[in-house]
Order: sequence, then structure tokens, then C-alpha cells
Amino acid sequence: GLRVYYPKNENMGEIAHNTIYDITYYGMYIYQGSTYNFGGFDIHHNEIYRVEKRQSTTSTSSIVGMYFGYMDPCLIHDNYIHDIINSYEGTGNYPGYTAGMYFYGNATKANEGMQIYHNRIKSVTSRGTDYSSSTGYYFHYMPAGILAHTVKNIEVYQNTIHMNMPFTAGGVQGAKWSCITLGGYYVGSSGNTIKNNILVNDMIGNGTESYCIYLPGYSSYINSVGTADYNVLSCPNGSIAANDGTNTTYAYLDSWQSAGYGDNSTDMDVSLTSDCHVDGQAAISEDLSCPLITSVSIPTDIDGETRTAANNNGCRYYKLYIRIDK
Repeated sequence: GLRVYYPKNENMGEIAHNTIYDITYYGMYIYQGSTYNFGGFDIHHNEIYRVEKRQSTTSTSSIVGMYFGYMDPCLIHDNYIHDIINSYEGTGNYPGYTAGMYFYGNATKANEGMQIYHNRIKSVTSRGTDYSSSTGYYFHYMPAGILAHTVKNIEVYQNTIHMNMPFTAGGVQGAKWSCITLGGYYVGSSGNTIKNNILVNDMIGNGTESYCIYLPGYSSYINSVGTADYNVLSCPNGSIAANDGTNTTYAYLDSWQSAGYGDNSTDMDVSLTSDCHVDGQAAISEDLSCPLITSVSIPTDIDGETRTAANNNGCRYYKLYIRIDK
């Protein structure tokens, strides 16, 4: 894949229009270490797919579309990540993680100030690993569309994430699968905004737990979504959200709203095409319409079509088709 290791320039420029596929471990790996500051990346219009581990090893086995370590403010948008498959996980205490996008930080430095929008992420799966019940630390080994180890003040807008593949053979009981997982290591995950996304998780099987948004629980983790609203949430085989830190599962939207999130979100089944476009010819409730966000300027969708207040969720503008029979 593409690797940028320990850059020291504050304005890194573009990483754009790359197609990366049929590789193992990382499609894109950008890592600076906790002692440097770098930002200014504009990472857009890349397609990463068929990142897969195909044989068993005894080492850590992480399969990630885009890996980011200790990032400073940058733009990550209009990327398409799909078919991220971890069929063989490592052994011991570090079995590896599986994600469309993975953000790593620690007690020294978080990933901070990023804008993540217009991305399509789908078909992310692994055997499933449940370490949370015994240690709590290993939440980041749960498969997710966006898996954020430590992030602060990030904006996640108008992405479409579809967790639509079953666990791979040999999966363990109790694994947690989510569209977005947020957890902060000591410095905390705080001030984050998740708005106008379409989050669909219809994974099922072998005792797995499925969520649209998951906050892991552990004594050293400080979790905060910040603001999560105007999202379309669908998890027919699981729960809308869970916070293991408070031992709370929000099975339905009304309980998530009672916790202070998603007053203007909607819980509904969404029909997505194979490339994460909302299927305009399927039955779509008018509740899918959400007002334009104002905190960031994203006037068009991933196809370049102008957004309106009536069509503003996810990365792709959708159209309704009406047939009139005479």
C-alpha cells in the first residue's frame, strides 16, 4: 500500500486519486509518532479494496483500509473503502484490528481536528475477537467502519457506512461490530461531532453484538461522542448504540435520544445499492431528509450534485423516482 512514516512538514499536501487493492495489512498507512506535529493533508478520491489477510500467523494481524497515527488537522473525504477482510487473527494479547479507517493515539497525543466527510465504507469483517470482557483494553480489536482509538474535536459528516458482511469462519462469541467506534485512551475522546451520516449495520451471527455507534468501556478510557445528530441509523439485528463505560445499551432510537443524542436522527431501514448509493427506487421515508449542516461547507455530494435541505444525508445525494401509470 501507500506509506507515509514520520513526516515533519506542517503542510503535507494531497494524497489523491489512488487505487490500492489486493494487499495485506494496510491500504494506506500514515504515522507520525506522538512527538511530532503534522497536518495539512488533503486525502481524497482514493479507492482501497480487497485488503485481506489470507493465511494464519502468530503475530498481530491488523487489516485496515486507512491507518492514521497521531494526526493533526487534515481533510479525509470522498474515499471509497470496501472489502476489508481479516480471516486470520494473531494470537496472544494483540490479535489485531479490522477497520475501514483506524485512528491511533495514546496518553501523549490524540488525533485532533480532522474533517472526515463524503466517505463510503462497506464490507468490513473479521473472525471477531472479544477481549473486552476480560481486560477492557482491547476494544479496538472489534471490527468497525471507523475505529477511533483516541480522537478529539473531529467532524464526521455525511459519510455512508454499511457493515454488511457476516463474520468470517471461526469467529468467537460476543464480538462487537459497529459502524463507528469511539474510545479515548487517558487523554480522552471529546468534542467530536457525528452528523448527517447514514450508518447501517445489518451484520449477524455467532453471538455477535451489532451497533451503529459503540463506546467501549474501560477504566482508562474517557468516551464522549460530543454531538451526534441528524443521522440515519439502522441496526435491525442489534442496537442503535452502546456505552460499555456506563454499561448501557440503547436498543432503540428513543433511548439514545433520552441519553441526549440524536434528537433529529431517524431509525429506519435504508436500502443501499452496491456502491452505497441510497436506492432511490426503493421506499424511502421523508424522515430521511435532514437540514444542511452549517459548521462546515459541503455544498455538493460525492457525485458533485448540489445538496438541498431535503437531501443531505450520507455521501451521495439521492433522488426519488415516481412512476405514474396512465
